[in-house]
Amino acid sequence: METKPFKTFREQIELLKSRGLTIRDENRAISILSTYSYYEIINGYKEIGIEQGEKFKEGATFEKLVDFFLMDKSIRTNINLALQEIEAHLRTVLSYVVAEHYTADQNKYLQRENYERGAKKFKESERSKFLRKCYKITQDKTQPYKHYREKHGNVPPWILVKGMTFGHLITFYKLQKSHIKTEVIQRMTGLDKENIDNDIKQLFINVFYFLLSYRNRCAHLGRVYNFTTEKNKINYNKFFHNRLHITEEDYKNGQGQNGLRALIFSLTLFKTWGPVSPVGLLNFQIMEAINSYLLKYPEDRDYINQQIGGELIPIV
Repeated sequence: METKPFKTFREQIELLKSRGLTIRDENRAISILSTYSYYEIINGYKEIGIEQGEKFKEGATFEKLVDFFLMDKSIRTNINLALQEIEAHLRTVLSYVVAEHYTADQNKYLQRENYERGAKKFKESERSKFLRKCYKITQDKTQPYKHYREKHGNVPPWILVKGMTFGHLITFYKLQKSHIKTEVIQRMTGLDKENIDNDIKQLFINVFYFLLSYRNRCAHLGRVYNFTTEKNKINYNKFFHNRLHITEEDYKNGQGQNGLRALIFSLTLFKTWGPVSPVGLLNFQIMEAINSYLLKYPEDRDYINQQIGGELIPIV
């Protein structure tokens, strides 16, 4: 097995030049590579400059790769902020609805019969695994769990959810009985309860896992402008895709499954408090990041539009 040999920053610069990449300011390039690394910038975004194999197109510059990297970094930062708002909203609504229906007593709201069994893996149901995680949170020696356990003899659901990852929070929602799911969706979206059928409940589980894929991608500083997830892609749903004017045939051809367009539209389902909606702000910030890049490199317009899964808004 061939391993990649270590190269100094100066050697990395010489390698890039030998592959046909123009570097206008080598000292600045070394400073950038010492901050973000060769892998992050070159391997992460070289497709916009590669002609074939490892050779760059004539006229391709290091500065252009950096600008593309910075565009994606801005998009990733703002996606993460928007997803934090949705995650906070789910924590608040779900814990409220659970307490309202079962009380805030952990001995009541964590009873097994209040939850669906879920899938079975390695001879253990999702419910058993989840409840074991909940018990572990109630016994946590850090604050605020220790305070509530010792001073109140109970960890209410709005404190319990603070100890959950986004993934565990989604499981908390997924294992709820149907009437709890209905009320959570109603409170998070403003949809009338009578219009929330099983297809819509399944859609929201799908959307939450789709958002989780982006959340994890952002947390690990991964490339997001063209990120796709096969495992958690948006499944065809008339309620969702009709609003995007995507037919079932369009969907089979790849539309509305992944990409920033699907992400933005997923976020429009939720109604959150604030002077500016997270999705409206995110849409503007993505537009601003892409347009700033395209003002310098307008030849990449079609490539970016195709990679993000469809035009979000008019792009310059």
